[in-house]
Amino acid sequence: EQLIVNTLNFSEVGEKIVNATILELENYGFVASYLLQIDTTKNALISTATAYTPSLQNPALRTFFARATTMSLSQKDHPFIVSLSTKQMVISENLEQLFGQFDAATTAALQQTGIKSAIAFPLISKTMPLGVLLFLLTKQATEVSAYELTMISGFANAVAIALHNASLYASLGKTSHDLQIANESLKELDKLKDEFVSLASHELRTPMTAIRGSISTILDGYA
Repeated sequence: EQLIVNTLNFSEVGEKIVNATILELENYGFVASYLLQIDTTKNALISTATAYTPSLQNPALRTFFARATTMSLSQKDHPFIVSLSTKQMVISENLEQLFGQFDAATTAALQQTGIKSAIAFPLISKTMPLGVLLFLLTKQATEVSAYELTMISGFANAVAIALHNASLYASLGKTSHDLQIANESLKELDKLKDEFVSLASHELRTPMTAIRGSISTILDGYA
């Protein structure tokens, strides 16, 4: 609840989300949490925030997963994209299917850290896909209990709301900024209009005075 209420700054919401999730789930064998968000400008699913338990200290492994969790939305058959399109969770022990082929160093690091499976939950708000909440686990997919899945599902729903709130707040901030700029422009235009009217009135007043004088002289001649 506090996550939903307090997450209005879009630049901070990602880190809050992954830190909160891994803090809650590390006792269940979850060692890493990734927030993947849809970037419509790049037509891609991009890793925007990560969090790890102290047990996952391998820098190379962290770098590998951070790089492997960014992909084009055109990869329709990728499990993460399928999860978004079907709005269904994906749980798998086939890590290479999810992240690509491992080299020898990555394979050794995985064996050392004990990572055996991954779970991806789609983040959906009001039928609109926002991204994926991804976890790495040190247990097999069959060892993940129904209670854990229900808990994560509920948390993913809360995360989607938090992301939606942050997105709305960012949009409102941009709209407010744009309106402020437009208002300043209108004030400037109004000032220029007043200056023009004043100048035009002054410039027209002088020749009109002369014209009136000439007309008066002519009329006096006929009087």
